[in-house]
Amino acid sequence: MIRISSSRISDIVKDIDGKVINNIRYNKTGEPAGIQAVFSTDTADEQLAMTTIKKYLKEKYPVLRIYVEVI
Repeated sequence: MIRISSSRISDIVKDIDGKVINNIRYNKTGEPAGIQAVFSTDTADEQLAMTTIKKYLKEKYPVLRIYVEVI
């Protein structure tokens, strides 16, 4: 599972929930809590999923400070 933290987490959740990025599907798990949201992926390689979503978010939201971690 991947946890994403950002001040604009609601925009990020709307953007990536159910989306396939580089053949990896990201699905929101539960509701965002504060500035954090948790996502499940359909790949066994969570490090790859984390790297992929970090790259996508950095390109899409270049001025935001976004933290991504495997939990």
